[in-house]
Amino acid sequence: MPDMDELIVTSDGSMSIRSRRFGETYHSHHGAITESMLVFIENGLKAVPAGLSECFIFEMGFGTGFNALLSCLYKDNLKIVYETVEKYPLDSAMWESFARSQWPEKTPERFLFEEIHRAPWNQMIQLSEGFSICKQKADLLEISLPASHYHLVFFDAFSMDAQPELWNEKVFSQLFTSMRPGGILVTYSSRGEVKRNLRAAGFMLERLAGPPGKRHMLRATKPFIKETI
Repeated sequence: MPDMDELIVTSDGSMSIRSRRFGETYHSHHGAITESMLVFIENGLKAVPAGLSECFIFEMGFGTGFNALLSCLYKDNLKIVYETVEKYPLDSAMWESFARSQWPEKTPERFLFEEIHRAPWNQMIQLSEGFSICKQKADLLEISLPASHYHLVFFDAFSMDAQPELWNEKVFSQLFTSMRPGGILVTYSSRGEVKRNLRAAGFMLERLAGPPGKRHMLRATKPFIKETI
C-alpha cells in the first residue's frame, strides 16, 4: 500500500518514521532526538528572551509529536501555549507502535507522549501545569493565524523537494505576520532558496551549526521594525 508508513531506528537509537506519502523520514536518520533537541530546543526554545514567563509556540508539522514532547519536558519554569498544524496525522496504530518502540517501559516520557497524541484535535487542552496544546488537523495553506501572537515558530515540514508549496515567500510572510516583534523561527533547512524566501518575508537570519549529517540550520528573527527598501 503506497501510503503506509514504517518505523525506523536512527543513529542515536531514537525512533523515526519513514513516510511513504512523501518518501522521506520525519527526522534525520542520523538521530531523531539529537536533531530535534538541537534545532528546536537548544536553538529555539532556549533562545527565547530571558524573563519571558509565557511563550506562545506555533509548529508547522506536528509529525510524530517529538517537538511538542521535548518542549514540555524542557520548558523549565516557562508556561507554554503550543499550537501545531498537521494535514496528515499519524493513525493511532502507528503512534502507539512508535511509543512502544521508543520507550519499551511505561516511563513518564512515554505517558506524556501518549497524552499528547490522545488529546483531541482542534481544541486547546492543558496537559500539565504550564503546558497547553492545540493540535489542528488542517492544511497550513488554508488556515488563518493570529497577528503578532507567537514568540517562537518551529518550521518542521518535510523538505522543499517533498513539499515545495510550504517553503515559499508567501508562507513565510504569513508566519512573519503571525509572530511578535523579536520572535524567532527555527528550521533544520539552510537551503539557499529557503534563506532567500525568509529574507524576502522580512526575517533577519542566522546560520547556525546543524545536527549530525547537516552542516547548518537556520534561525530567523522578526525585527522590531521591518526593513524597507
